[in-house]
Amino acid sequence: RIYNEDNYLYSERGWYNKTESKSEFFVNAYIDNATQRVFGNRIFYDRTIGFAEIVGNGCIIDTSRNFTIYGNLIKYFEETEVAEVMDNPLAIYFTEEGDSLFLRADLLKGISIKDSIHSDSTLYRLLKGIGNVRFYRNDLQGVADSMVFHSVDSILHMYNEPIIWNEDNQLTANNISILFKNENIHRMFFNG
Repeated sequence: RIYNEDNYLYSERGWYNKTESKSEFFVNAYIDNATQRVFGNRIFYDRTIGFAEIVGNGCIIDTSRNFTIYGNLIKYFEETEVAEVMDNPLAIYFTEEGDSLFLRADLLKGISIKDSIHSDSTLYRLLKGIGNVRFYRNDLQGVADSMVFHSVDSILHMYNEPIIWNEDNQLTANNISILFKNENIHRMFFNG
């Protein structure tokens, strides 16, 4: 068990190299920093390059964003704020109304875009689903080859002959873009 002012860590096996600022924890590894909880069979962290990797039964619960990610391989690069979830990834977003959005793909990639000119705060986030994208929400289901969601304008872009099911409707096109307002569909754009 490791405690400090920001984190709590539990693991049944592991090591920490203070000289190289690297650590690795095995067997029921768990980290809690008040806004995020991280689980995995193996959690590796290299502080010098800002790289973390979770292998086997990885799970990140982000209570500040109502977001949970599962995957058997999760990589995170601190400097660029890029997260990659591979090997059976699943993302779940919990809405304010109590509904949930489930998202699967061959690769899920989350990217934070910073305002490096005025401040170091996050301007917006991109979520990419690459290969065999499938999502489900109570009122909306869909499949596509790939997708990109921009948080700044709340637009979901779906590529390569996506299909959307909404109540009794099936919608198809070469590419589809969906504009959300207050977590509901506001407009849909069909190309091709």
